[in-house]
Amino acid sequence: MEKIRFKDLDWYVLEKDNENIKLLLVDVLDEEHIKKYVDDEWYRDGYEVRHSSDKRCGKTWEDSYIKQVILENFKKDLGIDCEVTLLAKEEVNNLDDEVRRCNDWYWTKTGIEDATSLYFAGVSYNGHSNTYFASYYLGVRPILSMKISNLALDNINNKTPEKIELYKDNDGNYFIDKHCNKIYITCDEINFMVEEFNEIINYLKRRINNEK
Repeated sequence: MEKIRFKDLDWYVLEKDNENIKLLLVDVLDEEHIKKYVDDEWYRDGYEVRHSSDKRCGKTWEDSYIKQVILENFKKDLGIDCEVTLLAKEEVNNLDDEVRRCNDWYWTKTGIEDATSLYFAGVSYNGHSNTYFASYYLGVRPILSMKISNLALDNINNKTPEKIELYKDNDGNYFIDKHCNKIYITCDEINFMVEEFNEIINYLKRRINNEK
């Protein structure tokens, strides 16, 4: 399955079309990330967290601590318009072995009902899905659904700018000297590049203002 790097994390590409993309985190979120989203009382053995906000079962997925707190803070940390959730148990079972296993235990969002309570299914280090884990500590492995254009924006934000020197010859033509080969640029092309650059700057300013 295709892997990509996005927001300094490694993801599997689950689905993709011309406009949208759906990603699955390759590994569970590590301790560095989880510490930003939970209080000390919420984790044991590093990054692992409870599914519910207490030891009792009976919480729905919509009311769960993972959805309302951890994934919501993870989404804010990404700083993009997206949907963040977990795999369902059925989705786990349909994954290839390589993708399903990540050598660690992680939560699904699937509730398993019995006569008295609602439990949540988890996935073991070898990829087997199990039930009755609502009071245990497992990892969190988010799914991210978003516009594919966010990948290009992330690439722009993380790319080291290349210094380009613009020259002007005696006839008034602009050119870039690439190893003594002149690449001519018209004024219209320069104006277009300036407009594109200004759009990027304005976008970044809006992002900064929204995050304040």
